[in-house]
Amino acid sequence: MTFSLALASDPSFIPPGLTTAADAAEHALKLLGAMGFAYVLATGLAYRAGTRRGQALAERQRHVEGKPNLKPFPEEREDKLFWKDNALIQGGINGIFIMAILASYVVFMLAIFRPPAAILPKSISLLMIYPNVMAGFFASLWGLSFLRLKVIPIYLLIVLSIAAAVLSCVVTTSSSTVSALSMQLLICVVQSAVLSYFVGIGRGSSLANLEARYPLVALTTTDGHTRTDLRVLKIGANDCRFIEADGSVSLIPKAKVTSVRTM
Repeated sequence: MTFSLALASDPSFIPPGLTTAADAAEHALKLLGAMGFAYVLATGLAYRAGTRRGQALAERQRHVEGKPNLKPFPEEREDKLFWKDNALIQGGINGIFIMAILASYVVFMLAIFRPPAAILPKSISLLMIYPNVMAGFFASLWGLSFLRLKVIPIYLLIVLSIAAAVLSCVVTTSSSTVSALSMQLLICVVQSAVLSYFVGIGRGSSLANLEARYPLVALTTTDGHTRTDLRVLKIGANDCRFIEADGSVSLIPKAKVTSVRTM
């Protein structure tokens, strides 16, 4: 992105080996695509890591309190391919949403003031200070709400987010335009990843709450028996999965189920 912006403001800015502006533009688009994929992957991994950490911490707390935790089937513990990993995909979507929020201020200000092409990269670099600092502020506040968990990575991420916000203010005045813009974009990625991680922790904590996620049901089977201590996990085409009182999962063929009623 920084290269494409530099090219827009100065057509003579063409890397060695690229003879025309069209070649340079194509190179910039490929680079931008690779950067976009790397960004979505980074925020997705951060969200997934936060989800797993948050769920593990919440399940540990539930165990201390004597509450049951969900015991998944063996196949559910297997690693998934990344394009089938719901947490990774959701994290990538969250990352795009976070970037859209951070970039909206820059786009809005550019639309109002319309700086000349010659100073466009410098203008964007200066405008990105505000969203990067605000991202650090909100990430720090969010991280402080998780301090009760007493997890070292959370402390480190709060420090990292604050340091990135401070660096965002310093780098613009102490670096060249292209370098400053590159650093601002990198800081934006870091802040997005930190925010995604904290969003994941919150999501993971909620995933461990069986009582809120899975309602109690009254299950009646074909033999006439009714149970009211089960929570429905999944009703499939051929079988139904229910959560027992101890957190284990029982599988009942759908042909043997007469009715399932929410209590």
